[in-house]
Amino acid sequence: MKCCTSLSSMTALCLLVAGAVAGGSGGEFVDEIRRDFKMGLLPRQTLQDNIQPFSGKLGGFSAASITQSQDKKRPFTVEGDTFTDFKTAANRACDNQKNDCADAANKNKNAGFKVSDCDKQNNECKESIASATLTSFAVLTSSTAEFDIFCES
Repeated sequence: MKCCTSLSSMTALCLLVAGAVAGGSGGEFVDEIRRDFKMGLLPRQTLQDNIQPFSGKLGGFSAASITQSQDKKRPFTVEGDTFTDFKTAANRACDNQKNDCADAANKNKNAGFKVSDCDKQNNECKESIASATLTSFAVLTSSTAEFDIFCES
């Protein structure tokens, strides 16, 4: 099938069409094309604004976000409180979630869950801390006229 000129945008379009014809939406291939021609930051280079690893939300109560504070000595924030390390911040987020869940279970006996379910979720939340892969924030370590240089940990 001949459809393209030598222009890179036309090549991308032809590859996209060929991918769609060959097998559906193109999936990862389409994402690669978008990334290459967008000329933006790659996902791993973008700053993370929430490094909470646990996604469970029994009764609709999610674990609080773990965000970056402006205090370099206490860089982690959970609901306004700052912490020196990820593990302590994540434990607080899990405990706050458990308290919200348990309060709801105690107030509404027909909620569909019990305090013991909240305890079980709290254990799962704390287990997720040990296996978390993202436990710090990207730090701007240097800058030039053309580039901001980040250090990943």
